[in-house]
Amino acid sequence: GLTGGPRRRQLWIWAAYTSQAKTMCAKQFTYANVMRGRRGLFVSLEEDREDIEYALYARHSHVYGKPLVIEEIRNGKLAADRVEVLHKVVKDLEAVDLTIWIPGRVTIGDIQRRVSALQMVKPLDFVVIDYLQLVDPETWKRDAHEAMAEIMRDCKRLARQEDIPVLALHQMS
Repeated sequence: GLTGGPRRRQLWIWAAYTSQAKTMCAKQFTYANVMRGRRGLFVSLEEDREDIEYALYARHSHVYGKPLVIEEIRNGKLAADRVEVLHKVVKDLEAVDLTIWIPGRVTIGDIQRRVSALQMVKPLDFVVIDYLQLVDPETWKRDAHEAMAEIMRDCKRLARQEDIPVLALHQMS
């Protein structure tokens, strides 16, 4: 599955315990796909836009030699030659077709409506949802297991109805 790239109508759930690099892997997946010309939506319920963008900048900076460090980008503590690299990286990544959405409270239905709107402009090639525990169920559920089961079913419906692969991150507890 992963080596051949994302397949339409598939739901992938990457599950791991806290601090096991799920988000980092999802950003790498996103970077690899947009650099292949694929159009994506990255829905983040945990990080802000800058964190996602800085990770993509740092990842892409290897093209220009020694990679940039996220903390140096964030703190603005780059030497003049590294600032020049950052400008090149930002320009390169402006050309990729990636929508980063930081919605706050959201249901899978809300995500599906956003996906549908984006699909009307140009088909998406993938969606990343980071992460499922912060997605609200469509209807009130008595317990967390029942709510998560509904959210996962809704993710599968999203992948099938919108004809796109969906990568959802899940934190195990």
